[in-house]
Amino acid sequence: MKMAFIRRNIIEPVYYAWNKSPLLSYWREIEPTQYLPEMTLRQRQWERLRIILDFVYTNNMFYRHRFDENGVRPQDIQRPEDISLIPILTKEQIKEHTKEMISDGYQLEELMKFKTGGSTGK
Repeated sequence: MKMAFIRRNIIEPVYYAWNKSPLLSYWREIEPTQYLPEMTLRQRQWERLRIILDFVYTNNMFYRHRFDENGVRPQDIQRPEDISLIPILTKEQIKEHTKEMISDGYQLEELMKFKTGGSTGK
């Protein structure tokens, strides 16, 4: 218990500050949400999804084109069942169009880089 407190309140903040990482601020934002009622969480998730869909449609030509070629606009996503209208991306599309997937106002070299092996380990 004591070690967890030290890690959470001393080690991690120093580490993230040293590395200029925003992860600690993200964690502090979402950590209290584990205590929210389910309906409050669902509403919050839905609002954030709407913000993301509006953002990419407005600020990212790659996603806007994908939406348009599938006849979908962000305002068409009104309820959870509508999520299936969002065009699915394949791994190949992501590899082929990585640079095009960066939204206006962002530079590739300024983004945080993460890698995952995913379920295939590749």
